Amino acid sequence: MAWFYNDFMITNIFHKLVPGGLLYIRIKNDWLSVKDVNTGHCYEDVPIAAVVKNDGGEVSAVGFEARSLAASDNHFSIINGFQDRVEIISDEHAAEQTLRYFMDSVIRKGLLQPPIKAILHPTEFARGKLSKEAARILQQLAIRAGAAQAYVWVGMEPMKSEIIQGDFPVRGEWLTEAPPWARTIEKLKT
Repeated sequence: MAWFYNDFMITNIFHKLVPGGLLYIRIKNDWLSVKDVNTGHCYEDVPIAAVVKNDGGEVSAVGFEARSLAASDNHFSIINGFQDRVEIISDEHAAEQTLRYFMDSVIRKGLLQPPIKAILHPTEFARGKLSKEAARILQQLAIRAGAAQAYVWVGMEPMKSEIIQGDFPVRGEWLTEAPPWARTIEKLKT
């Protein structure tokens, strides 16, 4: 038990000293984009996964690679975890594995993984059309995919400087709690 506590303490200290990655994730049902705001590294592709038929949904490939694999081998089927136009997530397992692959393609891995903060932006949903429950599920999905913190934003697409400085566009809203660095209209008035 002591080794777990020591490892946990080292990880917590590391997370406090190292700022980690800040990812901006645009989600559409036919396109997924993950960008590290600090480095500019970006990975974009169709949000589909190739899964082995009748095998509990083990993901073997994602994106265009998944499409090629399914076309060449009939043991695979294609699943788009982000296909639901109302609640975004149509298959949580496929969506999580796809998002994990995209995030891993952008964040550089090392001995100790710096904490990842993710701003999720489902762009096909105007304000008021995505439920808070769907936003919470999306937030939890990002955390399971590897983010230490995740926040869901709907509205105008923020620029890089707005994300870093926390000055998000007035035409938009947080469907989860806002990130600690984000300024809200109420904070600016005081």
